[in-house]
Amino acid sequence: MKFSDLINEYRKMVNDGDSISVINRFYDNDIVQIENNEPPVTGKNKLLELEKASIEKVYSFDLTITSMVIDEPQQKVMGEMFEGLTVKLAAKRNFTKHLCSTGKRIK
Repeated sequence: MKFSDLINEYRKMVNDGDSISVINRFYDNDIVQIENNEPPVTGKNKLLELEKASIEKVYSFDLTITSMVIDEPQQKVMGEMFEGLTVKLAAKRNFTKHLCSTGKRIK
């Protein structure tokens, strides 16, 4: 399989929102993943646990690869992704609409 075929397989999984397959297929067992200002997550199994728990809380999800650097000779890929998601609420809540003016709530 050519390296470009692997990249295309990866992109398809990402575009399909299949993060579990991406982790299983492409992540090393000793991966260290850092997201934003969060502490690093070390190890594929730990990352899979966290990903599965996160998926349970998500209603909708959109992932876009914003940049990708490919080192063909060393067969390495690094990239950045943007995630947009809508999370499920733990319980239904009733919301009352309020208008705001100069910081005061108006009923």
